[in-house]
Amino acid sequence: MGHTRSWGVTENRGGQPTSHFTTDSFGTREAGGDVMIEQTFHYEKGRTQQRTWHVHRIGEHHYEATANDVVGKAHGEAQGNVFCWEYTIAVKPGNPLSHVHLRQWMYLPEGTDTMFTRVEVKKFGLILQQITESFHHLPMDAKDDTLLSK
Repeated sequence: MGHTRSWGVTENRGGQPTSHFTTDSFGTREAGGDVMIEQTFHYEKGRTQQRTWHVHRIGEHHYEATANDVVGKAHGEAQGNVFCWEYTIAVKPGNPLSHVHLRQWMYLPEGTDTMFTRVEVKKFGLILQQITESFHHLPMDAKDDTLLSK
């Protein structure tokens, strides 16, 4: 729980970087033990995006979640320090042809407060993009950009 900040890079199918972004995320525990994560994405050309996750544990290693731009539910599995999510994003809400499927692997090295992720973005089974991102846990009152610049 608390504040995390990330830095990520998006790569095209050929592995060439196409853009970068940062996020600020705040996680809180909800009634019943669920977790709410509010994310703000900051893209390099000044665009921002909000995503609010509601994460629910459904078994010893399994989770499901909803978010404002996720179609249906995200499904995840945790094993040790590794977590894998799969979900579909509505890039243009109301247009099912704009949906993309994401598989996100998250790795938290033991004894650290930095998590690394790798995401495959697919449409019709073809990889469109790959995203590499690192998240760093910050104190709740951190407001500076010393870790990551926007």
